[in-house]
Amino acid sequence: MLSLFNRKGRGSKRGLSRSGQDGGTMGVYAASLSQLLRRCYQDKIDPIMLTDGDFADYITELREEGSPTSPSEPKRTEDTISAIGRVWLDFLGVVGRLHGFENFVAPEGRIRATEEAYHYYDKLGRKRSGTYLSHHSFGPPARAKKRNPITAEQIALLKDAARKEKSSLFVKVRRSLLIDLFTDTGARRSEIEQLTIDDVKAAKKLKNPTLRLTTLKQHGELSFREVPILPTLLHHLNNYVERQRNDIMKKKYKDGTDHRRFFVSERNGRPLSSKYLYNEIKKLKVASGIETPIFPHMFRHRFITKLFIDLIRTHQITNEDDFRRNLLNTEIFKLQVTQWTGHLDPDSINAYLHLALAASADYCGFHGHLATHSISI
Repeated sequence: MLSLFNRKGRGSKRGLSRSGQDGGTMGVYAASLSQLLRRCYQDKIDPIMLTDGDFADYITELREEGSPTSPSEPKRTEDTISAIGRVWLDFLGVVGRLHGFENFVAPEGRIRATEEAYHYYDKLGRKRSGTYLSHHSFGPPARAKKRNPITAEQIALLKDAARKEKSSLFVKVRRSLLIDLFTDTGARRSEIEQLTIDDVKAAKKLKNPTLRLTTLKQHGELSFREVPILPTLLHHLNNYVERQRNDIMKKKYKDGTDHRRFFVSERNGRPLSSKYLYNEIKKLKVASGIETPIFPHMFRHRFITKLFIDLIRTHQITNEDDFRRNLLNTEIFKLQVTQWTGHLDPDSINAYLHLALAASADYCGFHGHLATHSISI
């Protein structure tokens, strides 16, 4: 963990991320590593004495562990298991070196691991390469999940549930604003968690208001982005700050202390965690009667997809040639999208571009092989 503390993040000199409720990248490493150390402790095995078979058995244990909420389903995907296993291999490599056993983790080592190459993009959009350790016990990568934006109908149902749920006015207003922020900013829930009342006040002073969001997933470097926001939503956000939130803070912090976070608990006035915000959407989903899965990230998918739909309609694209000329070569627009969404790699938003094309098929007038399905944005 000490070596990780000083490791540079991608495009960063600040070290690996420690932001967020769970400690960022450092927290993920610690949580993954603890699972190996617990098993070693239970089996009374010093990590340096682990064999390749022991390692494979521990990976199998991860794979066979059932979900707490649905025991018949696996707790982890193969991708998650491999990610945990890579942390273990990284750690065991350090253990081997500390004991003077340089090839403890190696193709022909006590723990038989191989080195695989991967590519990523730094903050400036430059393509970089790196390597990671792999093990024969790891399963094949899972198929990438389809990005399904939340629909307008589902958002309306969630908003309706927020109004009708038996809760205080404070909670109703807070939940409604949470839905609006997810919908209109495309922010990650961990970024919504970081929103402050100062960000809202600063936006109020602007002629063309933008809301400052903390951009996470920047591989260790704290950064911010400005997202355009509708004056009507900004008005509601400010009203919540001046009224509902102010009343709670006066009751819970009588000495005038204020942590400045936008979303607070009605019970104690403390900042709400990203996990709590996740559960708020989950509660509203159940209350609304929506049967399909609903997650906060689906709002982000909708936000990004709509940006591309707006581009398609602005350029009046009517056929595939127009699409290629105006969209696939519009790097400036892709850069603008990444600035609003906080993506490091402009190419990572290509999937949304094709979703937008599918959603706009009827409008654009072409139903060829590119428009393979439709979605309700």
